Amino acid sequence: MKRIIVPTDFSSGAWKAFLYAMDLAQNFHVENLLVVNTYYEPHSGAATMRSLLQLMREEAEKNMKILQESIAELGFDKIINITCKTLHAPLVRALQNEVDGQSGQLIIMGTLGETGTLEQLIGSNTSAVMAKVKCPVLVIPPNAQFTFTGKLVLAADAEQLPVHLDLEVVKSFTANHPKPLLEVVQVVNNGLTQDPKAFESLLKGVPYQFQVISGEDIAVTLDQYIAVQPTDILMLIRLKRGLFQNLFHKSVTKKLALHAQVPLLILKE
Repeated sequence: MKRIIVPTDFSSGAWKAFLYAMDLAQNFHVENLLVVNTYYEPHSGAATMRSLLQLMREEAEKNMKILQESIAELGFDKIINITCKTLHAPLVRALQNEVDGQSGQLIIMGTLGETGTLEQLIGSNTSAVMAKVKCPVLVIPPNAQFTFTGKLVLAADAEQLPVHLDLEVVKSFTANHPKPLLEVVQVVNNGLTQDPKAFESLLKGVPYQFQVISGEDIAVTLDQYIAVQPTDILMLIRLKRGLFQNLFHKSVTKKLALHAQVPLLILKE
């Protein structure tokens, strides 16, 4: 993993994501961390827009300066190379430009631009980033604490797997832990199981175990599973051609984010 990118709107949720990113960076020897804030004016008259844009720029730069001072006071800038940017662009476009053509990137997001509830977060900023930015996205629930015991859970369906999957971040996690464990979990409600060998080519080079759990509601079943099986990160896969019909349906993702206090990592085809 070469760089972690943390979008911020200077909220408590974004600060939570930054602190998690700092812990992760130190544990997995990431050298660079980018904190990025974006501002973008709504459509309005030319004179009004110029005035509003100036106010937005000044406010963003002021808040970024305060954030940089907080980072320096805590000594974080002495631990890792931290760059802070304030950009005039929509969030998704700014992140697309940052990760374009570069491997080894990870975006870590908290609750951005909403009232603080993940119900609203999933479906706005984060869902847009998950859908359009070509790198893994790690969503940090408000009460999540950084722990890494080596336990990763990938919830997936063997019948809906991509040909290729960006596993660089997962390999970073498993390579830097003495006892890593990637557990591939499939939720079934009809008693039918699928061949675990379907994951062998996709997860080549990453040791894993296959687990089948039963339940009618995917989100509730996964939430109950990770509640009793200590899990560092829950992972889902997003396909280019669309969302998983079951595992990545918006309502499922909302429930997962709302129920679990476990970070949710979205992997990309």
